[in-house]
Amino acid sequence: MLNQGTNPTNPSTHQPTTSMALQGNPYLSLTTHRLPKDAWIIDTGASDHMSSSTKYMTEYTPCKDSIDISMADGTISPALGHGIVCLSNPKLESVLHVPRLSYNLLSVSRITKDMNCRVIFLPSCCVFQDQASGMMIDSVEARDGLY
Repeated sequence: MLNQGTNPTNPSTHQPTTSMALQGNPYLSLTTHRLPKDAWIIDTGASDHMSSSTKYMTEYTPCKDSIDISMADGTISPALGHGIVCLSNPKLESVLHVPRLSYNLLSVSRITKDMNCRVIFLPSCCVFQDQASGMMIDSVEARDGLY
């Protein structure tokens, strides 16, 4: 599967009022019990990067206005703030702080726009590739059916 990103017209103005998050999925619950709580799950359904903790966030800013997150179980959960999270590669901007999440979510939609890259899902790994040059930015191995 290949998702191609586009150049965002102005990513700094991105201020969602509603986002989607995955929680309460029985299959995910069965497979993620072996993942550490600070793991990042690559999520094609999340509209924004999200974390349940501010532990790795820098430049944390509490939300002035309510940002409602639609959870997979149909409930709404508030995002309390946002910050920057520096992974080994890349730096994730505007990561929403959603305490009810079980795991951190890396949004494919957001990362393809922010980094102008494509994401290629293979049976054993997921590859992030620069849109313009075709060079590999990073790759992640699949674990327990998740990337």
